[in-house]
Amino acid sequence: MSGRLALKAVNVLSLLLLFILPLCWSIVTPVFGSVPWPHRIVDYKLIHEFSHMVATEHVYPPIFPYPPSAVCLLTPFHMFSFSSTAMVWLVVTAFCTTGVFVLGSILVGIEKHPLRWLIALLAMVSVAYFVVTDLRATNCNMIYLFLLTAGITGLARGWSKGGSLLLATSISLKIYSVAVIAYLLARGEWRNGLRTGVWVVFLWIVPPLAVFGLDGTLAVYRAWGDQISRLMLGTEHYDFMNLTSLRKGLFATLGREHALPILFFCRLLWGSLVAALLALTALLSRFRCNTEKTDWALGVGVMGLALGATSPFLEVYHFVPAALINLGLFALLFQRREPAWINAVVMATIIFAWGTLKFGPKGEDRGIGLYLYAVVMAACVVVVWSARLKRSAAIDASHEDPQTISLSREWSRAA
Repeated sequence: MSGRLALKAVNVLSLLLLFILPLCWSIVTPVFGSVPWPHRIVDYKLIHEFSHMVATEHVYPPIFPYPPSAVCLLTPFHMFSFSSTAMVWLVVTAFCTTGVFVLGSILVGIEKHPLRWLIALLAMVSVAYFVVTDLRATNCNMIYLFLLTAGITGLARGWSKGGSLLLATSISLKIYSVAVIAYLLARGEWRNGLRTGVWVVFLWIVPPLAVFGLDGTLAVYRAWGDQISRLMLGTEHYDFMNLTSLRKGLFATLGREHALPILFFCRLLWGSLVAALLALTALLSRFRCNTEKTDWALGVGVMGLALGATSPFLEVYHFVPAALINLGLFALLFQRREPAWINAVVMATIIFAWGTLKFGPKGEDRGIGLYLYAVVMAACVVVVWSARLKRSAAIDASHEDPQTISLSREWSRAA
């Protein structure tokens, strides 16, 4: 009896921390930090000002990769003054962070586990480096991740229409999650994938027409497309490109003019490596029965990591989809359905990945550590799914074995 009470107490405390920690991370530093309120809120201030500029002037400022659909979704914020919406933004991002792990626990199938909230809390702490960075920067990555988690949870539970709309909203806010459509198609979820694509087209056309008008819509999409193409080709603002750990050394040795092509091909090489892991994960998800509830979290998490790693910006908070992978891996550990060697691999991966974030390079030298984290986590997912695929094939083979069939028939007769 005392053991059950202790488990319940741990679970309740973990649930409270799931709400308290994001609020502290989101509000304490911006409000009570050394910089006076609200000047510490950097990213949201830029999002607010630039969104208002796009909505009113139909021009895109530099380094603002949000699509016009995102500007429309952010209308409830930029239509009012920055000072009047700043605190609302902080609270929304904090509760979205909690929502990611609450819905994520449903997604990975631990809603009835006695330590559900402890598992969710461990997953949150394991990716705190990404989450805290986003909340303190007052960006919107946790908002888009919440919409993404809600969408795939709805799809996994059979709520296809609402799940597709939420997933399309996530893509319309930040296009990183667009790869989830490819994941749905790889799983054979053709109807959900097409329905999500239709919603994306709707959100990218109808709201902009309502906000900007026809001429304004054409103007903002043309300006946004020009900016994205320049960023992807590395023709401007290259200090924000990925593989920043090589930037200083290459610039100092070769000069900026000669180093730019090398940096571009280095980024392409690393992007190809992560994309290869992404493609392998998608193939593994296609050619198996997909009965494990953790598959959704693991697959979508890898897709999000791959897009974050190949993004022209290498910001720490672009790796927040790792929360879904960690939720899935911790669920595997606590459910104890995998072989001992798989659990050992998962535990070693979690510890190694956490150590990479804790003791790896920071600041401008963060590139290699973040890429290593993405590759290691994706490789762990591939190992887990490969083992499941082999076990599934072995079970199918045993079912087709004539000797096994004969023994089962003799057993039936004896019974």
